[in-house]
Amino acid sequence: MNLAHAFWYGLWAAAAWPSAAPWIAGGALVAAALARRGRAPLLAAATAAACMGALLPWARLPPSPRLAGEGSWTLRVIGSPEARGEGQLWTGSPPDSRARYEVRIQQGRVAALAAGAWVRVRGELEEFPGKRNPGGPDLRALAVGRGASARIRVRLAEGVSILRPAPPPISFAESVRDSARALLERRLGPRASPYARALFLGESADLSEDDREGLVALGIIHIVIVAGLHLHLLHGAASRACTALAPGARFVLPFALTAGYAALSGMHLPARRVLLSLALSEIARKRGEPHSGGVGAAMAASALLLMEPWRGRDASYVLSAAATWAIHQLPVPRPHRSAGRPALELLRASALAQAGAWSVLPWTVGHGSLAGLPANLLAVPLAASALLTGACALGLEWLFSPAAGPAWRILDLLGSCLSGLAHWGSSVRGLDVPLACTSATCLIAYALSMLALAHAPVRSRTLSWIVFCAATITMCLGGRASPSPAPNLRVAFLDVGQGDACLVTFPRGESVLVDGGSRRPEWDSGTRVVRPALDALGIGPLVWAAASHSDNDHSGGLGAVAARPGAARWLVPPPSPGARWEPLFTAIRDVGQKAEPVGAGWVWVDRTGRDTVRALSPDSAAMASNLSENDQCLVFEVATPEGRVLLTGDLETEGESRLVAGGKLRAVSILKVAHHGSRNSSTTGFLCILGRPVAVISVGARNPYHHPSPEVEVRLSDAGCRVLETRREGAVLLELRKEGVRRVDEGAWSLDRAVCGPPGRVP
Repeated sequence: MNLAHAFWYGLWAAAAWPSAAPWIAGGALVAAALARRGRAPLLAAATAAACMGALLPWARLPPSPRLAGEGSWTLRVIGSPEARGEGQLWTGSPPDSRARYEVRIQQGRVAALAAGAWVRVRGELEEFPGKRNPGGPDLRALAVGRGASARIRVRLAEGVSILRPAPPPISFAESVRDSARALLERRLGPRASPYARALFLGESADLSEDDREGLVALGIIHIVIVAGLHLHLLHGAASRACTALAPGARFVLPFALTAGYAALSGMHLPARRVLLSLALSEIARKRGEPHSGGVGAAMAASALLLMEPWRGRDASYVLSAAATWAIHQLPVPRPHRSAGRPALELLRASALAQAGAWSVLPWTVGHGSLAGLPANLLAVPLAASALLTGACALGLEWLFSPAAGPAWRILDLLGSCLSGLAHWGSSVRGLDVPLACTSATCLIAYALSMLALAHAPVRSRTLSWIVFCAATITMCLGGRASPSPAPNLRVAFLDVGQGDACLVTFPRGESVLVDGGSRRPEWDSGTRVVRPALDALGIGPLVWAAASHSDNDHSGGLGAVAARPGAARWLVPPPSPGARWEPLFTAIRDVGQKAEPVGAGWVWVDRTGRDTVRALSPDSAAMASNLSENDQCLVFEVATPEGRVLLTGDLETEGESRLVAGGKLRAVSILKVAHHGSRNSSTTGFLCILGRPVAVISVGARNPYHHPSPEVEVRLSDAGCRVLETRREGAVLLELRKEGVRRVDEGAWSLDRAVCGPPGRVP
């Protein structure tokens, strides 16, 4: 065992057992230093101390500062704010002078706000909410990974006043960056230009939402984020060129070129880590000490974690560490010299990186993509070629402009190919394996097989590879395995913000979805919330999916759900004037299906015949009348021997009155409160018939409609309802039992991990 082994084993173990992280990492490194005296034991001991302190955030999240509600703070900007006006700020006054805060401006953005400026912020201090949905990210853990302790929410941009502007930037660096940006925008087409700016300037935020979703679905988002891949490619190409042309400068010149590129792209954390790793490896080589890329990476990661300990909670940092560990430690022979060596080397590196990343994916992302390996084989050569071609084009443009034309044309073609690959990924959505619901036995077998393979003697390596491949297949199949039947009906109200998305799972495993949240240019609930939740909860193909009506906050996210291997039927209400169905209908047609209009009287019965879903509205009289689209929405009643569930869409006063007058209502156990708690819904007469149900309000925090209405909250309280709101609770997962309604958690719902103890009562 050497220093690199110890570091990566410790970091991998820290991901699996957070509470023991500092002791695992530190103990492994100290043991390595004592066992191999020739490998700089003092340096190893210092690294052990650094890792023990740096990995402490894994053991326990730092407490948030005391929340003071509304207030005013003097802050210094330490990160460039995004286009939406978000950024990280360092406070220079109470409540905590050592804390970092993320400032979110709801409307507008502050002019001339840049890193280094001092500002006065008036807003509301709040804690990060944590995990909101099954399969979704832990927002507090992500914030801690960025170094933020809490968030200050500013309602209008006028709530931020600049006290002292940022010092003027270094003119040369800024002028080079501005010149490069202008050249890329002028010389390249609209498809290639965003990718070129992402590769050279680190401006990946300029990519369209569809392109970004496609890259994420294929597992190749790293090709547009300036990180270790780009710097290693550039440094390797420059080193080979210098070895042939100027052997005396085979390190200094490539390192200077790589450092200049990192500075041009913003000198982000991955770039600093790679530059430090290259420098440490070269210093070790110059001194004649045993070294490897793994040792340099270990030392660089330790130093950076010591300076910024919160990076230990950064999912991308941990994934990168696991991938690097696998590349350096798993015993795969390098390909022999041949014409196909670059392709074989790329295949080897990509496969090993993904093998290492999969060991921590269940704790970081929750799913893996089987499309990652073939997608990398296409994307990495394209990105590498674009990077080198663009470097030549920029150099020729500044030295001798007429000679740069062919290079610009090649770069435009490569950028268009990357864009086409992203669009393909957006259409196929990747081959996702929901690792979040994989059994613990599968994950432990996979992890142990990786460790056995790394330490296996040469003569038993074939057997170790067989065991590793078997464990990999088992983990993939375990993630896709259908859950065992549940004994009771389960209902999940997902947190899609201001919108509705309700999943109903029947005792025999059949699942249906009613509504899917909204789709906006910057946010698609179907992609960001609904599909990850379905995977995390172990839901296979849906029996049917329905849109209660055409409003975007109900039907918008269903387009992404249609691309998932899919619902057998799509239900919508009968067409009404003004309905905006085309986006959803287009998505349904793209998968070879069509929407089926249904109304009052439609009935679906599960395979056992014990549970039914009945449409109570709209009837023919309602469709013929001059009612609003909200009052003509689909209303479903789910009936089981244990009780009933009523899903009311955006029903309003007139629609509720028609249901009451028609005698269609009965007492229910779970009520989806109509129209997000709007004051013209949930009337007293309507609630009196429903008994005392658990009432769930699907509503977004600080929504512009001020839902739910205080009047509705009073009426629900007077009716004896127990009220839960997604803006406070996140996703609400309920189970309907004979003894009443109970809350369940994601682990209890994913039935191959159902031994999580009895669920608690609804508060």
